Amino acid sequence: MNMFIKIRNLFSATLLLLLGTTTMLYAQSEQMENDLMSTIEERYQEFGKFMQAGDTEGLAVNLYTEDATIYPPNGGVVSTSEGISKFVSGMLSSGMIIKIQPKEVERLGDAIYDYGVANVSNKEGKNLGIQRYMVIWKKEDGEWKIYRDIIKPIEEG
Repeated sequence: MNMFIKIRNLFSATLLLLLGTTTMLYAQSEQMENDLMSTIEERYQEFGKFMQAGDTEGLAVNLYTEDATIYPPNGGVVSTSEGISKFVSGMLSSGMIIKIQPKEVERLGDAIYDYGVANVSNKEGKNLGIQRYMVIWKKEDGEWKIYRDIIKPIEEG
């Protein structure tokens, strides 16, 4: 009987240790997810500052990797810093204002996956539409930068 009590106590202690470890790992995972979301939100704030300043070259160099690619909503492919700068400059010259709202952020190995919606309006505040986006971020020069940017309009009706 004494051996049974020792085994039961050992089992209970092991179970408590596993539950405590699982709770700790879950809390760490949740904190990492919050940190990732904060990082991405900060980068989008920088995006907004570059857009407001009309600094499309700075935006392309500071927020996109050297080998970045944008897949615009109407087709085509935009790459190189010069191409990205021209693409963003075109959006600005047409009066577009973009408000980015990340919904889901997850780390995948050496990259971050970010999914969300972008509300597009003009300077007068008229809503031009909502677009879904998916961005893959990679670290370059110690900072998270956009590697792939896929934009898709949300279909109406």
